[in-house]
Amino acid sequence: MADGNKLAQASQIWSMLDDMAENNPSAYRKFIDKHLKEGKELNAPPKPHMCIQTCIASNWIPLYINFCGWPRITKPKDDSAPIPVFGSKLMQRANEEDGEHFVIHVAFNPEVLELYGKTCKSQEEKDALVKLAIAYIEDNNKTKLSHNYYAVTKYDFHGDTNTIREDFGLEKDDMSEELKNLAQTFGPVADIAARDPEILKKMATGDIRTSESEVLKEKVIPDIKIPGASNNVQPTTKLIEEVKITPNYELTYKETSGDEFNRSIVVKIELDSVNSVQECALDVTERSLKLEALEYSLDLHLAEMVMEDRVKARFSKTKHQLTVTLPVKAVD
Repeated sequence: MADGNKLAQASQIWSMLDDMAENNPSAYRKFIDKHLKEGKELNAPPKPHMCIQTCIASNWIPLYINFCGWPRITKPKDDSAPIPVFGSKLMQRANEEDGEHFVIHVAFNPEVLELYGKTCKSQEEKDALVKLAIAYIEDNNKTKLSHNYYAVTKYDFHGDTNTIREDFGLEKDDMSEELKNLAQTFGPVADIAARDPEILKKMATGDIRTSESEVLKEKVIPDIKIPGASNNVQPTTKLIEEVKITPNYELTYKETSGDEFNRSIVVKIELDSVNSVQECALDVTERSLKLEALEYSLDLHLAEMVMEDRVKARFSKTKHQLTVTLPVKAVD
């Protein structure tokens, strides 16, 4: 940028603010406060909200989808309007705990997550939000995902939140270096201008109605919405109706020796499409065993009380079989 242009832009800012401060001090203070607040929100990273796990359909590698709230993403105009969503790159990772897996982040306006996110009382509407994210990821990355999923309850974000800005493709120094120099002369207002160069034109023309979402407008997908979310239409069906398969299983008793138990319930579950234990979500209580794994779903009532903190699960990759051993509580 030529020195003359920088001086002209600086002059525009100074002239506009000087005139406003002299003729309308109240509007001047509101303007400064508004843009300081918007600048702070604009520069804040997405905030983790919830995490779900599904998998890549072609190879069954686990995929963790992090849902984040971000004020930079616009709200739907009304209850029947499409819901904007913005996604990060698809990242392949590996570690000892999770093995090989993928991670991706999707960002929504915080008010959308408040309505349809993890605290939503309607499972149907929550499912629809997840299906929206899955459809967006499939379209944006040209890949097919399993539409079966389960919520990760141990944490709201899978990965390192310190890199979330870079994961979304927003570099820490993504502001114009030349415009940053204006801050030395014009302080906070020029700093806001550095974050959004278009604000200079708006200041110069008097059109100061800005939105923190404008920076991402071209990257937001506007053509997907929660079905049945309108006040005039009651939710009746899911976006995609998933049919779960009850897997074949065998339940037997095994005599064991131990200080607290001498018998165990052994459940062997056939999971032909599953390739690793990471694809299995197992939940055991004293009287029940629940399993979600890709297209499979199993809910067993146990005839005897088991020691849920002593349960062991082992997956055979060659047999595609999950073996769950549940020690039976000793009867006094």
